[in-house]
Amino acid sequence: MAEDLFGLRDMDVTTQLTRIIVKKADWIYSNTKAHGPWTVAKGIKETGYKVNLMTGCGSQSINTLFAAPPGLMEGSYVIC
Repeated sequence: MAEDLFGLRDMDVTTQLTRIIVKKADWIYSNTKAHGPWTVAKGIKETGYKVNLMTGCGSQSINTLFAAPPGLMEGSYVIC
């Protein structure tokens, strides 16, 4: 199990993801809202890490998920 924190204002989380990759996690759970799910998904794609992403969203961020760039959230699990 690996645990790392993403800040509310982080626009790049590859540093945190690198630490998670070293621990060989096969799931990433992100309890973020607004742009958070995009930031984590973008970092996963940029690192090329094959991992499952599960993210929560609040009522305010469901529209953000629907507006995600094509393919960015593909394969992710979103709990709203």
